[in-house]
Amino acid sequence: MFFRAGSRFALLAAVLSLPLAAQMRPVELGFKAGVPLSELANVKGADAASGDDSLPFTAGGLLQLNLPIGFAIEANVLYKRPGYELGSIRSRSSQWEFPILLKGYPLGRNPVIQPYTGAGISFRHTSTSGEGEGGGDRGLVLAAGVRNGPGRIKISPELRYTRWFGSTRLFDGLTGGRAETGKNQLEVLVGVTF
Repeated sequence: MFFRAGSRFALLAAVLSLPLAAQMRPVELGFKAGVPLSELANVKGADAASGDDSLPFTAGGLLQLNLPIGFAIEANVLYKRPGYELGSIRSRSSQWEFPILLKGYPLGRNPVIQPYTGAGISFRHTSTSGEGEGGGDRGLVLAAGVRNGPGRIKISPELRYTRWFGSTRLFDGLTGGRAETGKNQLEVLVGVTF
């Protein structure tokens, strides 16, 4: 008796979710770009000419897997150019980030404006030139944004914060100057999916 009731409930739930599944694209591909609101490189220099000399951009690809009942999994591949200036020494590094977020759409996907929040983990790899050691790191990611509703092209501006567990040494000079990747990263990103 219980098995029949459970089977009927599962069949009813599947039938009721068909209209939602029919209007939702299961996979979206696109790109994401933006600007940092925090410094990419923390610099402690021996003179006044020291500071962050990063290129202020983030760019990369986006893959979103849409799940039922207002959830999605988003994965990115993002590129950055952290850099520093310590007196006469100036250098930029290459940095790749690989964030994976679980996103929730509290109003669902039917409204004209779809607010969302997300949380997840990110991995980064920094390649340095010169005196730096390069290396990898991981951190926690929090995001909040909005995206347009029904339609083929989705545009989603968001504010994203990443707290890295460690940092990568970009430069460690003999005169007391030092540069490393930042542990707190705040940025504005805009995603476009098709």
